[in-house]
Amino acid sequence: MGKLKLIIWAACSFLGLSALAQNEEEALRYSLVEPLGTARFTGMGGAFGAVGGDFSALSWNPAGVAVFRRNDLNMSLSVSSMTTDANYENTLVSQTQNAFHLPQIGVVGAYQKDDADWRFFNFAIGYQKLRNFNQSFTIRGDVQDNSLLDVFRAQAEGTDFNLLAEAFPFTADLAWNTFLLDTLNSANPSSYVTAIPYGQATQQMRMETSGHMGETVLSFGGNYQDKFYFGATLGFPVVRYNREVTYSESNLDEDIDLASFTYTDELVTNGNGINIKLGTIYRATKWLRLGAAWHSPTALSFSDVWDSEMSSFFKDGDQFTANAQGGFDYNLRTPGRYIGSAAFLLGKYGIISADYHYIDYSNAKLRASNLIPDPYDFNSENATINSLYRGTHNVRIGAEWRVIRPFRLRAGYAMSQHPYADVSESYYTNTTTISGGLEWRTESWYISGAYQQRTNTDELYLYDPALVDVTTIDQSKGEFLVTIGIRY
Repeated sequence: MGKLKLIIWAACSFLGLSALAQNEEEALRYSLVEPLGTARFTGMGGAFGAVGGDFSALSWNPAGVAVFRRNDLNMSLSVSSMTTDANYENTLVSQTQNAFHLPQIGVVGAYQKDDADWRFFNFAIGYQKLRNFNQSFTIRGDVQDNSLLDVFRAQAEGTDFNLLAEAFPFTADLAWNTFLLDTLNSANPSSYVTAIPYGQATQQMRMETSGHMGETVLSFGGNYQDKFYFGATLGFPVVRYNREVTYSESNLDEDIDLASFTYTDELVTNGNGINIKLGTIYRATKWLRLGAAWHSPTALSFSDVWDSEMSSFFKDGDQFTANAQGGFDYNLRTPGRYIGSAAFLLGKYGIISADYHYIDYSNAKLRASNLIPDPYDFNSENATINSLYRGTHNVRIGAEWRVIRPFRLRAGYAMSQHPYADVSESYYTNTTTISGGLEWRTESWYISGAYQQRTNTDELYLYDPALVDVTTIDQSKGEFLVTIGIRY
């Protein structure tokens, strides 16, 4: 994808090429989900579309709620460790971020019916985490021929310095007010030079993100003749996302007055939404179950607040600081999801299951908030989304083996294709997850443990890819979960 892919901030408020921070990055961030949930679900790689009988399955195939034959109260706890290796200009920086969180909590009510056909009507309510945003990494390297200030200079070129505050309040105007940009002369107030004219500098960028995306679920399902299982889930997603990016350059040219400058961008996002999921499981034989599910697009409403600050430090001791704040409300419709599943029941000994998911990320759409009287149309951003992303084919495979009563062993594998349409000259890879787990289950309670390891490689540019080399980002996330449940 190379030049088109300005991952993470090249088109967002960090470099402020527009005062509007809502773009293809936001559309993808809130469309991606992870197979999180109970330890059983995690240990089997999330391949539960045709299995059911587990609370986490309700966010994937709601028909799983109809498989329960007893009431179930469950909760999970998790500890994760995210390691990120960033390689820029042959400089590798490794960083680890640890987090503790609650992947899910829920209760299922199973009601047996005195009916020859409809055996059970079940409902469930709870919370399911869909994604964690906790991550921290640093990019560092020496360059000899360019600077972030070159981007700001090109941005400001042709605009009178008196109009920079209106045209580029989060970027070029901040550079102007901290003496990182200056005019060539008083007779030409719209042509600029930078404080690092030859681009010799040590560059460093540190990004820290936190928050989560999860949903409160209300599910209902029915069991017809122990042959067909039907279910529906109404989801109420909540998004909490915080990002702080600190970019700095230290001048390497001894003849230049500037010592260094720092540019910090903070983003706080809050969002809420709604979706619906429908599913069915068909018990074809005693040993084979087939499942299918459809997830509607999720309608989300967001409120962004951002704060940008730039500081410059000169060798004579002078230093200057400028800042700008802003906010924006907008809507996002994430793409729908289609799931096909199969599970092979090996008598009383175990289960082998597989899920296939199809998601077309190019169908995500940004829209103006209904609260804005003169709305922005997002036509350009949606055109970029349509051309930048593609439909993906994702698989999950899981197995459970009942070694000796009451122990169960589990293993799983999941592969999610990267969502980018153009794969030329790129470093990013599909995301793979390997997992395993162990459970002690009795008639009235159970305790499960699972571990999963997720890996992928991505790429990003600090700023204009015509100026800087790509940074490769290798990510590895390990997560340990424990689930405790009571059956009654």
